[in-house]
Amino acid sequence: MYDAGKRDIATLYEYWIFLQLYDLVVTKFNLESYKTQNFGRLFEEDESGLSLKLKSGKELIIKGSTDFPSRNLSIRFSYNRTFKGGNRYTDRNAGSITTTLCPDYTLSIWPASFTETEAESEEVIVHIHFDAKYKIENITNQYTVSENPEDLDAIEAEERKGTFKNVDVLKMHAYKDAIRRTGGAYILYPGSVEKRFDGFHEVLPGLGAFTINPSLYDTGIAGLSHFLDKVIQHLLNRTSQRERVNNSSGIILREPAVAYKQPLRPLPYAMEREKPDIAQVNVIVGYSRSQKHLEWCESNGIYNFRVDSTTSKLMAQTDFVSARYLLLREAGKDKATLLYSLKSTSHEIWTKEALIQKGYPSEPGRDHYFIIEIEPCKDLEDLSVSFKNFEEYQSLTGSVYEKAGKPFVVTLDKVLRVNSE
Repeated sequence: MYDAGKRDIATLYEYWIFLQLYDLVVTKFNLESYKTQNFGRLFEEDESGLSLKLKSGKELIIKGSTDFPSRNLSIRFSYNRTFKGGNRYTDRNAGSITTTLCPDYTLSIWPASFTETEAESEEVIVHIHFDAKYKIENITNQYTVSENPEDLDAIEAEERKGTFKNVDVLKMHAYKDAIRRTGGAYILYPGSVEKRFDGFHEVLPGLGAFTINPSLYDTGIAGLSHFLDKVIQHLLNRTSQRERVNNSSGIILREPAVAYKQPLRPLPYAMEREKPDIAQVNVIVGYSRSQKHLEWCESNGIYNFRVDSTTSKLMAQTDFVSARYLLLREAGKDKATLLYSLKSTSHEIWTKEALIQKGYPSEPGRDHYFIIEIEPCKDLEDLSVSFKNFEEYQSLTGSVYEKAGKPFVVTLDKVLRVNSE
């Protein structure tokens, strides 16, 4: 159809790759409407007759859904999809965080229970990008692990000539790092050596290259086909590490960033090595009405909350049940200095008679009390916390006396912040 030199062979390879991927995606995701259409949707009638819709810089989309046995997935396969640059995380849509990028082919997959817009916003979509690179002759030349000065000098010399093919690999890194919610980016080239690198322990996230050779009989697309099978199985697994990480990071990144007026109080060496997420470590803030009550708590290794409507609601909350520390306010003091570790999360309900038998220093005013086990805290000492600065304290209703007896829960970062201020 084309005289020698009349048509860019790399462009023809790009078009041919699309036809190969089109057939592969339609088969893997069982898109019946596209199966029966064959390639009919790729052509349009114009003044000269039939024209192929594939044009550089113009997007072409295939969309559909597949009901797999364990999960229903939606897909969007795009040729020349543009991801607009300057995309902010708060935009919660598809795009690139840096410059506008346009991979040759993008396969986007998400649970069918979400729309595509919702999937982007909820961090449950995965984009996999492919670029056709006809100019690459041997993918092994794209990767080097050598630290030999001569090898590195040779690489730099090639880069200065402007012919170093490693730029194609770097482009895959750009897709993966810049385009939000990207799970992988891969080169497609005519050759014999395939390379795939997993970011962690699973098939996604990753980078690499697959070989697809123009041929009437064996294109070598089996490697890419097997890869897509593994991707599908991976996405059907709701407990994959990638999905769990994405869900957790999505929750964290929805939180507003906290700007501290002063540096937080440092953690002890041993506690630092535990790598606690201090924004998730919960602290119960309680109240000690007298020195006798405090001594009774410390000698028995327990602390009691009166059971009423306020504490009953608090005790049913996960933040309370999972708390690691107890911070005690004392009568007549504006700062809390006593911190205790909770021995377990197995809390109990005691009657007032049980408290009296335990030598409670005054007549219990309630029929039932919530009991938690405590022990001296060795993690953090010399605290001086202005508890009235806690938003949780300020939101308590009632008089100053009523507020004094009401417990509440804060996170450890707030304790360290108020202590440093």
